[in-house]
Amino acid sequence: VEVPVEVLASTVSISMDVSDKLRVVATTILPKIYKYYIEKGTLEVKRSRTLLEMFTNKIEAEIGIVVSSKEKVGTATVSPSLGPIPHGSSRESVHLVLKEMDEIERTLGGEIRAILTLLTGDLIVEIVKAFGEAISKPFCEALKNLVETSLNIEEVRFIPFGRTPIVLAIESASREPLERSHVLEKLTELYPVNLSSYVRWTSEGRRLLLEGELDETREKILALASPLVEGRLLQAGREVIYEDWRGSKVSLGLSSALVEEVSGMIFPILSLRGEKSIVLIEEPEAQLHPQAQVTTALFLASLPSLCCKVVTTTHSDLIAITLSYLAVKKPTEEQVKELLKALVPYVTYGMDELAKQVSRSVKRLNLKIYEFTPEGKVKPVDPMRVLNEEVPSITRVIDALTEWAFGLVR
Repeated sequence: VEVPVEVLASTVSISMDVSDKLRVVATTILPKIYKYYIEKGTLEVKRSRTLLEMFTNKIEAEIGIVVSSKEKVGTATVSPSLGPIPHGSSRESVHLVLKEMDEIERTLGGEIRAILTLLTGDLIVEIVKAFGEAISKPFCEALKNLVETSLNIEEVRFIPFGRTPIVLAIESASREPLERSHVLEKLTELYPVNLSSYVRWTSEGRRLLLEGELDETREKILALASPLVEGRLLQAGREVIYEDWRGSKVSLGLSSALVEEVSGMIFPILSLRGEKSIVLIEEPEAQLHPQAQVTTALFLASLPSLCCKVVTTTHSDLIAITLSYLAVKKPTEEQVKELLKALVPYVTYGMDELAKQVSRSVKRLNLKIYEFTPEGKVKPVDPMRVLNEEVPSITRVIDALTEWAFGLVR
């Protein structure tokens, strides 16, 4: 994140009482442990007090969170510290007791060994749990504050490639309420954490549509997508219904690949709650006809002044060229409408709204294009170069094919 970042610092103290879970077991086993110490002749008051406190008092931890900047690159550092057991017991004495507990476990009978193993396991679980809560909450909050204050971003949505299978799985699960949680759980197990997030926000956006909870801005986003899907997404009970430009209706699962892929983009965007958000889209052109790729570029360009910034990776020269024309030429509402009529003349719903929103967005559109080079580097590309010379990496392929074709003719 190459921005100046204010230094943020917070310290969070946590305290977790483990006595409820452990006291009953502790009172059963401690007398037998004390007997072990007495027979061994090594019972010390300090050690017995530490042992008792380990099982009957609170575990405390202090977590320091620091978010700083170095050469304008934001970094986050977590410094956890397990505080001593209450009442002044030192880390060394605790370590000594744990070591002796290990020896007790090896020398005592099977019943005591089993109880002690469970007791130690519970204690470790509680410590890990306490650390997890103590670290994750302030750490995530610190990162959230870092992003919000430095980048002016409230929320992030990641929209991956290969959206259709996930959208259809969610749609199918929702028709069987008793199976819904099971299917979604399996989906999140199959995919890494970033796609788990996608499953969550896609489900949420879909729910808002079905339950009629979209606000005015989100209703507008849905309307802007109509020229792209060449129809409308509607709700019917627990299902999303697609109505094409002729008025024919079909369930989302039986619609075209275009509608399913675009739905996978729209639903997460509908889940956005703030207006200072960013959406990361992987290959928006997937499964789309060339004319739909151009319309996709118009749809993406309409979003920044409405709800979110957009970052996308693409192999589509049409998307790159269309966005470059919008950024450089800044067409009027009528000029955008003219393009839409040439692309999808049979669609009426949402056309005027999309043309109006695109013309409004392009006035302040700040387009940044980057090329991933074969050497694995990232290089900025001037939109004028896209319009006047080439679309990097794509035009070269077309030129190679053309030259080869001429060779065949000759």
